[in-house]
Amino acid sequence: MFERYTERARRVLFFARYEASQLGSISIETEHLLLGLIREGKGLTSRIFNCSHLTQENIRREIEGRTVFREKLPPSVEIPFSQATKRALNAAAEEADRLLHNYIGTEHLLLALLRDEKSVAGSILTQRGLRLNTVRDDIVVLLSSGEMVDDGDRPTVQSHPPFHPSVQPSHEMWVWYGFMLRRLIARALGVAERQVELPADLDTPAYRALSIPMRDAETREAMFSQMKEALEQQLGVKITLETRPGEDLPVVVVRRNTTS
Repeated sequence: MFERYTERARRVLFFARYEASQLGSISIETEHLLLGLIREGKGLTSRIFNCSHLTQENIRREIEGRTVFREKLPPSVEIPFSQATKRALNAAAEEADRLLHNYIGTEHLLLALLRDEKSVAGSILTQRGLRLNTVRDDIVVLLSSGEMVDDGDRPTVQSHPPFHPSVQPSHEMWVWYGFMLRRLIARALGVAERQVELPADLDTPAYRALSIPMRDAETREAMFSQMKEALEQQLGVKITLETRPGEDLPVVVVRRNTTS
């Protein structure tokens, strides 16, 4: 489950377990995850906390004010994730996928906590002025600047060189600042990556901006057509959906548009 986690994200989970044990909790809750994020203290998430004037001290006071203290648990005692924390970990993966990131970092964990405003961590962050869409936009800007990418923010396992694509939602479109074309087409058209066939020279990271309209579509076919049109116009390609003998799934074929 944690193969995609960066070193810092894994440290956050370790710190969360420590915080839970110190408070005598029988499960690792979202507030412990929040304490872990702040305790880690470096990288992208720390910048967001600093800009919001969030410190370990004031967050700890807030959490301790809501906690019933119990005897500290020894390191040998296993402390499971609570259901709320499991949902947050799943949401972190969804946030990473939404941004087309092949890793899960501290920023995705923060976004996951913000998604659940009813959790202790989510309510604390919301009360402190953090909002999901705003933080997501801030993350996109920081990632696209490339200033904060270092070894601690990279995944421990990668299938290709370090690459941090980002997507920023506006009122009527998604704006992609970097992407793997195969992955973007698969996500945009709702197919598996193995169903996408494209020339080798296009199967590489792209760093240009690309916008995809968010117009409502009543059917999956209409959404497919809408996404296909946007990709063709902005990438200069021709996309066709082909069914081949002996293959169960259709193939999305991408070719360079040679028409003038």
